This record gives sequence, C-alpha cells and structure tokens, in this order.
Amino acid sequence: MTTSPAQVLQALLANPRDLANVKSATTPDVTYVSLNEDNPELKRYLPWTGTNQGPEAIVRAFEGIGRAWETKAFEVREVIEQATGSRCSARSRIAGASPARKSRRPSRCSRS
Repeated sequence: MTTSPAQVLQALLANPRDLANVKSATTPDVTYVSLNEDNPELKRYLPWTGTNQGPEAIVRAFEGIGRAWETKAFEVREVIEQATGSRCSARSRIAGASPARKSRRPSRCSRS
C-alpha cells in the first residue's frame, strides 16, 4: 500500500517533537524548510528557520516553536503535493520577540 504525501504529513504533525514518530514518517535525508528567508533578525528570534536536513532537525524546529510560541489552535487546511496550507493561532512566550513576517506562503498564523 502506497502512503500519500498527505498521510505522511498527518503522521508527522501528529507528534512532531517525538523523534521516533518523525523517523517513522520520514527518511534520514529528509529536508525540512521553515520560513526559508535570508533574514538574520528573524533567525535571531527563530533559530530553526531556513533549510535543515534530517529528522532531528524537524524535532528541533518543533521544540523551538514550542518554546517560543504557545499554540492555541492549529488546523491543516490543505495539502498540496508535499507542502501544507494551514492556519494557526499562537501567543509569544518571549515578550517582544515577534518580529513582523511577510510571507507568500499559504500558511498563516495570527499572533497575540
């Protein structure tokens, strides 16, 4: 039985901080891209941004997101090939550490 990209993403997002889960949904050479912008100020606040390799990078990214943001809601709206369009609501755990972000990606996250 073939696993679709949507099924892989759903499995991954079910528990992205658990390395065993991430390894079961990916390959060792997986590439994870998060806000891939050349923005040193953004990288200072969100060090997981950019292009990263391996399942461990995915876990580190979601651990960092969890330290920086309290997720109030998250809903995957669509899966297009190997990307997601999502909507989330989050609150900064670090006062004053929410630099403005301009994105042309389908994902949107409101901040409070």
